[in-house]
Amino acid sequence: MANESEWTWGSETAFAVTDLASLDDGQIWNSVQISQTTTGAQKVRIYYDLDWLGSDTPAAGDTLIFRLCDGGSDGTQRDGNVLATQAKTTDAADVSNFQAACKRVHTHAFLTSNEDPITGSFDIDEPPMYWTLLIEVDTPSGSALAASGASVGHQYGSPQYQTS
Repeated sequence: MANESEWTWGSETAFAVTDLASLDDGQIWNSVQISQTTTGAQKVRIYYDLDWLGSDTPAAGDTLIFRLCDGGSDGTQRDGNVLATQAKTTDAADVSNFQAACKRVHTHAFLTSNEDPITGSFDIDEPPMYWTLLIEVDTPSGSALAASGASVGHQYGSPQYQTS
């Protein structure tokens, strides 16, 4: 009989999201740097529930891009020199640097123009010991995110093997 695994998930931890306020096309928000405290975690699940600013709505083809930046073995060698604190990046050169240095892990594409709120989750296999989550807004329609009502967080998962 084959061994099958089920995942055991730890508690959810929310990020502070105040700097998501008015995050607009071409801008990036980054979380605080996370230090993995769960020994042996083989996955991290990212969940999000976001709202558009005011009456903004996305157009079909607009996207939110999620990136993961590695903090190195000690948390000081962050990809692209991403800050270790929550921040909003609007400078085009810094945004370009982050795009080149940080791995794209998920894209939320809008198929219609009435998706509000924006909800979803995705898993990242074998997360680094120190990492930072980035959310990039790619909305040529000009839509911007709101901080009010927003929720972004993570939880670690480890396999629990059972013999069939």
